[in-house]
Amino acid sequence: MVPGGAAASFRRGRFEFEASLHEMAGVGTVETPGSVRKLFDKWGVKINWLKDDYLFRVITDEYDVVMPAGIEAFYEAMEKEVPEKDILFKDELDALVNECDKLKVVYVLSDEEKDGFEYGFISKEIIQKYAPASLCSVFICGPKSMHEYLDLELKAIPLEKKFIRYEVMNSYEGELSDTLINVTVIQSGHKETFKASTNETILQSLERNGIKTTSRCRSGECGFCHSRLIGGDVYISKKQDYRRKADELFGYIHPCVTYPLTDIIIEIPN
Repeated sequence: MVPGGAAASFRRGRFEFEASLHEMAGVGTVETPGSVRKLFDKWGVKINWLKDDYLFRVITDEYDVVMPAGIEAFYEAMEKEVPEKDILFKDELDALVNECDKLKVVYVLSDEEKDGFEYGFISKEIIQKYAPASLCSVFICGPKSMHEYLDLELKAIPLEKKFIRYEVMNSYEGELSDTLINVTVIQSGHKETFKASTNETILQSLERNGIKTTSRCRSGECGFCHSRLIGGDVYISKKQDYRRKADELFGYIHPCVTYPLTDIIIEIPN
């Protein structure tokens, strides 16, 4: 028995079954039922749903955090657990700033107001304060929740899509792994094969192996690196897939935003 008698587990042969209490999302209210409540109502199952304002508690050597329910409350609680001392690579970034007078790093703290730091979230106001929209590119690297939050913030900034670039790890719905595959390149009748990583775009692997080809925006929008995929499987993020319908139909890709998943054969321009 679990202390307090709230839940129990039982054995059947070699297997142990847990009959515990579980939290569920998508329930909604009686007035605005969610998908879970609708499903049980359809089945005729009557359940006394109890609202819980907290999702879970995390206890480690450094943290004891209770995470609240609700997207915005969850984001805020997560952000508050990243104080100045936990900023990744701060010493390394500060060293780069000291070496290069053209580089500026802006640190944003969400749990404390402190001189020399911005406070709150990485918002459109902070981005526009340090980087005028007509002169900047935005590279988003972080958890999927950050991608979703910044998607909304960046809509308020007059910035062309080609200047907003996303880390692919959080847009791929499958499982990305660092695997070596064979890339066979055909260029002006010449054929060459080399090893490449599935964690790099095809354009990056071409450049790494000294193969010159056309490229410009490196964000999938201009189509300057437009190439024909002859064989193999690739991944292209929906957010960076600017191909025309005809290109998709006839097997053309933009190598600057395309990741190989298997051995591939590709024909590239000079």
